Amino acid sequence: MIDKIQFKKAIDLIERSRRILISTHARPDGDAMGSICALQHCIEAAAASAGRTCHVQMLILREIGETYQYLLTKNAWITQDNFAEEDIAAGKLDDFDLIIIADTRAVRQLPVLGDYLLKRMQNAAVSGLQTLVIDHHLTGDNIATCAIVDSHAGAAGEIVFDLIQTAGWPLPSRRGRSIVCRNQYRHWVVPFRKYLS
Repeated sequence: MIDKIQFKKAIDLIERSRRILISTHARPDGDAMGSICALQHCIEAAAASAGRTCHVQMLILREIGETYQYLLTKNAWITQDNFAEEDIAAGKLDDFDLIIIADTRAVRQLPVLGDYLLKRMQNAAVSGLQTLVIDHHLTGDNIATCAIVDSHAGAAGEIVFDLIQTAGWPLPSRRGRSIVCRNQYRHWVVPFRKYLS
C-alpha cells in the first residue's frame, strides 16, 4: 500500500505543472499504454475543470502494435517517427516542467530517454525540472524526483487508478476511459466504469 503523502506529493507536482510529458517503457504492453493514456486524459480533464492551462504530450519510445493504436492521441511523439535523440540534444524535453514515466524506472527499458532522465534527476535541484515515476516493479534506477512505487500492485494501472481517485480528478468520457488491469497471463485494457460499479 502506498502512503497517501506520496500520492499528495505527486498530485501537487502534476497540478503545478503547465507542460507535462508522459511516457513508458519500449514495446509497451496494455498496462503501460493504459496507464499513460489514463494519466493523459485525466490530467487534461482536471486542468480544464480547474480552468488551468496544461499541455500534456505523450512520447512512445518504439512503435506499438495495432492492438493499442486506438489509444494514441493525434499528436503523440513516436521515436523513429517524429522524435529522435537530436530532439533531446536540442533541449526539446527541457520545455517540460514535469516528465511522468509509468510502468518502469529502469534506464535500460527507456531507450533514447534513459540517460537524459538520469541527468535530469542529477540537475533537478538547480533546474527545477521534475520527474515522477509510477511503477509496480521492485527494481529500477534512480530517475525520479518523486516516485510512487508499489511492488504489491499487480499492474501500474492499479496505482494510476488509485492516484486518480485520490486526486478526485474527473474521469475521461472518451476513448473508452482506459485503465489497465492484468491477470497472471496477459495485460488488457478495460473501461473505468468496471471499477466504479
